[in-house]
Amino acid sequence: MGNYSNVKSWDVQERLSYLENCALWLGRVNRRFICDRFQISLQQASADIQSYHELNPKALHYDIKAKCYFPSSDFHPILVSLVDPRSALNEFFPTKVDSVLIPPRKLELNVLRSLSVCLYQMNSIEIDYFSIHSNTRKKRRIAPCAFASDGLRWHVRAWCFNNSAYRDFLPSRIVETGSMEVFDFPIPDNDWDSKEEIEFIPAQSLDRNSQKAVKLDYSMEQGSLYLQTRVAMKGYTLRRLNFIELATVGHVNTSGTLEIKSIQAVQ
Repeated sequence: MGNYSNVKSWDVQERLSYLENCALWLGRVNRRFICDRFQISLQQASADIQSYHELNPKALHYDIKAKCYFPSSDFHPILVSLVDPRSALNEFFPTKVDSVLIPPRKLELNVLRSLSVCLYQMNSIEIDYFSIHSNTRKKRRIAPCAFASDGLRWHVRAWCFNNSAYRDFLPSRIVETGSMEVFDFPIPDNDWDSKEEIEFIPAQSLDRNSQKAVKLDYSMEQGSLYLQTRVAMKGYTLRRLNFIELATVGHVNTSGTLEIKSIQAVQ
C-alpha cells in the first residue's frame, strides 16, 4: 500500500487545497511547491500528492521531463471554490491583485447585542435613532424580529411602534438603547416570511452580441437568471443589481444590461 496522508486532518486538508490551487491557478504543481509553502519533508509532500490522486484520480498527470504534475483535460477542482478566487489569487500574486475598498459601516457592539437579546427574548426596546428619511433624531420603540445584510450594511427588521408596521432600521444609526419590555407581535411579518422569484434577462435594447455577453457574465441558463429573495429584501436585491427601488416587470437597470422579465411568488 502506498504512503498516504490522513485526509481528515485539518492541516492535510489545507495542504491538499493548496496543491489543487497550484494546479488550478498556476497550471502545475510538484513536491517542492508544497514543501516550501508548509515547511514539510519531500516524503510528506509525496504522501499528500498520493492522497490527492486518490480523491481526484483523473485530475493530474506527471511530466517526467518537467518533473511537475499538470492538470489533465479532465481536471476539475473538488476542494476549492471558484465563486470567490480572491484568497488564492492574493497568495500567488500578492502585488498583482486588488479590490475596491468599501468604507466600513460602524456597528456598536453594545447596540447590536441589545437588539439580539431583544430578538431572542421577544422584547421591545427604546432606541435613540437618527433618520435621514425624516431628517430627525428621536427616541422610538421597536421590537426586533430579524437581521438582514444588503451586502454593504446590516439592518434590523422590527415592529415600529410609531408606524404600527414592520420597518427596517440601521443599527449604525442607533446612538443609544434604553428600556426593554415584553412584547407580543400584533401581526405576522408576511413580507419577511414570504419569498419571490425574480427572473432577469438581458436588456432587450441590447444587440445580439451584447446580450450574449450579459448571459455569459451572469451564467444565465436558458437565457435567464433566477434569484429568490424575501419580499422584505427585494428592494436591497434590486439595488445591488442597479435597479431603482420600486423596479417592476419590464424595468431595466441603470447600467442598461439587465431587464426584469417576471416576479413570481414562491409557494
